[in-house]
Amino acid sequence: MRLALSDTSYGLTRLWGAPGRPSVIGLENVPSGPAVYVGNHAGPDGPMAILRALPVRLHPWAISDMVHHRTAPRYFYEDVGRPVWGLREPLGMVTCTLIGHLAVLFLKSLCVIPVRKEEGLFDPCFDASLALLQQGRSVLIFPEDPAMAPDPISQVRLFRTGFAWLCARYVRECGGPLPVVPLMVHPPSNSVTVLPPIMVTRDNVNHGGTRRLCRKAQAAIHNAYCQRESLATPSLERAA
Repeated sequence: MRLALSDTSYGLTRLWGAPGRPSVIGLENVPSGPAVYVGNHAGPDGPMAILRALPVRLHPWAISDMVHHRTAPRYFYEDVGRPVWGLREPLGMVTCTLIGHLAVLFLKSLCVIPVRKEEGLFDPCFDASLALLQQGRSVLIFPEDPAMAPDPISQVRLFRTGFAWLCARYVRECGGPLPVVPLMVHPPSNSVTVLPPIMVTRDNVNHGGTRRLCRKAQAAIHNAYCQRESLATPSLERAA
């Protein structure tokens, strides 16, 4: 029942976001079954750009602070209000309190997956994600590490390996394979590019394979961004 209601909310979100919806390149790369989609955050624009653009029902990972009314206002102020919008207390906090409460209601209505990064591989988000994948649903993850410096061209930060561990667990417990679909958000052209899936199997996640998967997805997004910008830059994959 909850998933059915969240599917309705998701559809209404896409309908509401139709004006100015980002263009989509590479729809032929969208797999028919469950998948893990990974994208560049592109500041505050990436998540909504992907949700509005792709004709696929996705369950995004979301920072747990943003799905609780007690913590959302402060988190939103520190993450967006002050650094991006230039707001200052106390008026900025008042504004972010209102937006934060609305964001909690919105995120919960979409049935997002709360993530507590401090719990690492013990985070309940892995169990929740695995259950959704087993039901034939797809997960959306933004793996960039906010503590790392962004690439000067693509602004893509180093990927954390959480999504790769989720894929490894899926193929070990469910047999696999599982596609990982890199998504490149390009705000200057208001577009989202769906890149060819990376197929994850039991064989390629063993012996350091999770880290290789992580770097491969990051490189695909970085290189696609540079290509979109028409810049001749070295491939991250080759450099690694």
